[in-house]
Amino acid sequence: MTPRDRRALVWGTGVLTLALLFGRLAPTAFRAWRVASGALAERTALLAREHGDLGGLTTLEDSAKVVEASFVALAPKLLTGGSAAEAIADLEGRITLSASRHRTAVIRLEPVPDSTTLAKLGRVRVTVQVESDWAGISEFLQAVNADPAALGVGSLDVTSTDPVASSARPEVLHAALDIDGWYLRAGGRS
Repeated sequence: MTPRDRRALVWGTGVLTLALLFGRLAPTAFRAWRVASGALAERTALLAREHGDLGGLTTLEDSAKVVEASFVALAPKLLTGGSAAEAIADLEGRITLSASRHRTAVIRLEPVPDSTTLAKLGRVRVTVQVESDWAGISEFLQAVNADPAALGVGSLDVTSTDPVASSARPEVLHAALDIDGWYLRAGGRS
């Protein structure tokens, strides 16, 4: 074998080796590179999304503080007690006190079942029948409205005991009303 043949054989082997490398290995390497760059792009997007979520965390914390402050500000407007029975007792006490301060007699006061809830708040309701003159009932209703707890009057019906009575007798009016209030449920149960 002559040196020229040897050189041609080496060059031929090199060209065939390069052809095999580029023909077989290059496409496989290119596919692996594309898969790796796709995974890198997905991880970069995930990292950017997580970074955005963490940036929104401070906004959520600020919102939670605002909600908590609003909830604390609501506390004086709630009835005391962590259960419906305790809240009804507080509501009945407030109604009785308001009536006694304004020359109004409480004839009947009974709780009405109410399962209305809002988050951790529960609502209680009572039906009240009172008796007094017009001024007494009016002052009683104003006292219920001015109570520090947010009390709501659902219905009001005022009737006279004797509509044809003489004007010499003092007027006697009966009022029937539904009053409700909200309380903070202990442990999320009523």
